[in-house]
Amino acid sequence: MQLFTPASANIVTLDMVAKASGSAITSGTVTFYLKAKTGANAGKWFRASDSSWQASEASAGAATYSNGDAEWSLSITSAAWIDGVKYSLYGKESGSLNIPYSDSLETNANTTTPPTVSEITADIDANSTQLNAILEDIVDVKGTGFVKDTNSLVDLTASAAINWTVGATIT
Repeated sequence: MQLFTPASANIVTLDMVAKASGSAITSGTVTFYLKAKTGANAGKWFRASDSSWQASEASAGAATYSNGDAEWSLSITSAAWIDGVKYSLYGKESGSLNIPYSDSLETNANTTTPPTVSEITADIDANSTQLNAILEDIVDVKGTGFVKDTNSLVDLTASAAINWTVGATIT
């Protein structure tokens, strides 16, 4: 299974192996085909020439031999990739000499952009009153072994010096 990022061009790969010998296909013409399995275009093939979906088999593009193994790759335009849709990808060597094989493609679940330092700082600033109250509770009970507001016993024998700033450390 391969993962893709929605609304972005994605590079897909397939290994191409000769039926007769089992060896890697390293030259010739290999065409990739991308078929939507779910979503509004389920059962249709993506045609690279006009970025449309077709009811009959259509080429997603000519692949390029990638490395010393059997891997071929193709960059498919962002128009093909829709969040949540599942796809099937397969390739054909021009003489149909390859072992037929298809691979599944699904949305990459880890496509969110991490927050910036300024976004984190703003979040800390927005919640500083609550955070300071928590830290004050810790300071209030230092060494007592009793946490106020929770009625919990804890081991707080180590001394604590608290400096509350962005990137603060508690020692």
